[in-house]
This record gives sequence, structure tokens and C-alpha cells, in this order.
Amino acid sequence: MTFGGKGYWEVIGKVSASGAESLIGTALDEGVNMIDTADVYSEGESEKHVGAALAALDRPRDEILVATKVRLRTGPGPNAVGLSHKHILDSIDASLKRLKLDYMISTRSTAKASAHPSKRPCGHSTTSCAAARCAISVTVIRWHGRR
Repeated sequence: MTFGGKGYWEVIGKVSASGAESLIGTALDEGVNMIDTADVYSEGESEKHVGAALAALDRPRDEILVATKVRLRTGPGPNAVGLSHKHILDSIDASLKRLKLDYMISTRSTAKASAHPSKRPCGHSTTSCAAARCAISVTVIRWHGRR
């Protein structure tokens, strides 16, 4: 879900905080129980809108799955992009804060094959992997952030 309409994402998601609350409320009323967002959507504003909506709607937390993604650039410097241990942990902590949640069910990153070294986890050679458009997903289950 892309809300906030900021930066690169402005053309995709100009939904305001109140609009996000209405949309998420309707979705939950209709049986949707998973919300997927990303730390880069509207430069973090989307996660803030999702968090505010969930808080305002006051639904049972254990009935809603929240997923977000990491990998893309979230700031300046070499550790504000990619799948380094530091960037993943920093991104999760920042996402939890923006979402106003104490845990997320998953944090994922899907990257194009070209972003991976020549030794692929899928077993393809570099050429066949690129042709198959393979991706790798990093999943963290029930992440509570650093303590």
C-alpha cells in the first residue's frame, strides 16, 4: 500500500492519512487481514499512514498481518541501502516506529537477479537466472526489533 504521495511515489499514492484510514477500514471490514507496504513508499509516509490508521481503527492486533519491505535507499551513505545486516535491522526498527507496532509478521526484500552475485541461491547460472528473472526473498518472521 502506497499512501502519502511524497517523492518518487507521488504519482502512485496521493491518498491522505484520513483516506488511508477509510480504505484500510473498508478492507478490514471486507475480510482483508494483511497489509503490505515498504519503507521507501512515499519516503516512509506510507508506513506512518498505515500505522495511524491501524491505531485509529483499534482492531485486534492479532487479526492483522503487516508486512513491509527493505533494500532500496532510505537515506545517504553506504549503509542506507541494500541487504546488509545493518540496513535490514535499521530498516526494521524504523518501520516498526513508523507503523507504531511492536512486531511485524514479515519483512521482505525482493531483488532482481542482477543485484545478486554470480553464485545464485536458485541454482541457475548467471545467464539463465537473469533470463528466468529469479528473485530472492528475505523473510523475518514476527520481528520485534532490537532490544
